[in-house]
Amino acid sequence: MNRRKCPGCGGRSYSSYNGPEWDCPYCGINLDHVPNELSDTPDNSLEEETIPIKFYTLNGGNLEKYVDSF
Repeated sequence: MNRRKCPGCGGRSYSSYNGPEWDCPYCGINLDHVPNELSDTPDNSLEEETIPIKFYTLNGGNLEKYVDSF
């Protein structure tokens, strides 16, 4: 799959299409001159912070920690 980043608005568009006449779906700028990027390439800007999940159990009315996180 191909990806192109619009120089005008910074939006990324994805397509299996690899030819001319590629317009930005966000602002309409023609992206014919913009080279394709591989969308399989890891991009750290897409990563989100993982929040730890904690589970607790009630044992006779007392709250006990069960598992810290996955």
